[in-house]
Amino acid sequence: MALSEHYLEEDIHPIDIVENLAAHHDWDFDRVADDQIAMAVEGQWRTYSITLAWS
Repeated sequence: MALSEHYLEEDIHPIDIVENLAAHHDWDFDRVADDQIAMAVEGQWRTYSITLAWS
């Protein structure tokens, strides 16, 4: 079973999936609200600030 199939079969909030991904990669993140997450991802030349919201 592919990893994506595991998430599709369970009733998991999409922001929870992103939070698990950020934790797995040791990215700095902040769960701003139940439906929003902000992350800092290190690139080769800079740090990217990413904010995702689910509505």
